[in-house]
Amino acid sequence: MLRIAISLIIVILSCLLSSPYASAECTRNKGCSGDPENPGRDSDGVHVPSPTVAPWFSGGGNKPLNGAYTIQLAAVTNAIYYRLFESVNYGPFNLVNHASHNVSDTVFRFTPTTTGTRRYYYYACRPRPGRCSAAASPVSQTINIYGPAAAPANFSTSISQLNTGQLFSVSWFADTGNLSGTVYRVYRSINGAAETLVHNSSARSFNTSASVSGSYRFRGVTCRSGVSCSASSYLTVQVNYAPTVSAQTPVSNAGFYTNQDVVATASASDSDGTISRVEFRLDSGAWQSDSTASYSVNLGKLSIGSHTIQYRARDNRGVYSSIVSR
Repeated sequence: MLRIAISLIIVILSCLLSSPYASAECTRNKGCSGDPENPGRDSDGVHVPSPTVAPWFSGGGNKPLNGAYTIQLAAVTNAIYYRLFESVNYGPFNLVNHASHNVSDTVFRFTPTTTGTRRYYYYACRPRPGRCSAAASPVSQTINIYGPAAAPANFSTSISQLNTGQLFSVSWFADTGNLSGTVYRVYRSINGAAETLVHNSSARSFNTSASVSGSYRFRGVTCRSGVSCSASSYLTVQVNYAPTVSAQTPVSNAGFYTNQDVVATASASDSDGTISRVEFRLDSGAWQSDSTASYSVNLGKLSIGSHTIQYRARDNRGVYSSIVSR
């Protein structure tokens, strides 16, 4: 009786110590490929070689959450059944066959309910009472299970204050996992107008310019093959409105004597900032400025003939108004 007990302990210990995968097999009392003492041989002496082809699947190594996928095994000569093992997020491998562990089918269907990494390997087997197989290094396959696409994160622009005609970039962080096949779409609306698609690419940034003043709203979504697009991220960029200037004096076609000083005055406003100065120019001379309202410059006494006075305003962000002439 003592001899039998010692023999059983030796068998169990040899199975447990043979490989990190062996313990799951030892509990089954089945003979499978990979036994170093008598590789893959049943009591009838038939040899079952170890699988040399990894489990495979169609459609690439990224699968959507709750989306069914199929694992296909390569048939092995003389095998009667197969055992498929799965590891979730690099945890231990567990048997995923039916409870009987006598599955001759080589196709297994899965519907994942959690995200993460799945790894698979399998054995080709024949019944063999009283001995469990050692686990040679299995040929394995990895699948990544991803959840719904996430809205673009850190949706931002390269310049916080924009002027008309200025080039700027819009960028965001990669979607979780940065999976192949991920596409980012960005739509733009200017001053409340209808949206237009301005970016449709896997790139996580693009350049654009402020063609007119006003409010630019960008809406970004993340899209993946086989699943719907994400919720939207929003970015609003305010493009500086140019100031306006209005000439006050002298009025058009006004007459002056050569001994009279000509004083030019103007008013100016800026809807999204302040006026830093108003500038005046006589004919093709240099610009003269006044930074205090009401804005004026004494141009002095003029020579006989026709003259032109130009007016322009500059705001606190350095943007000029259109030039007004008299």
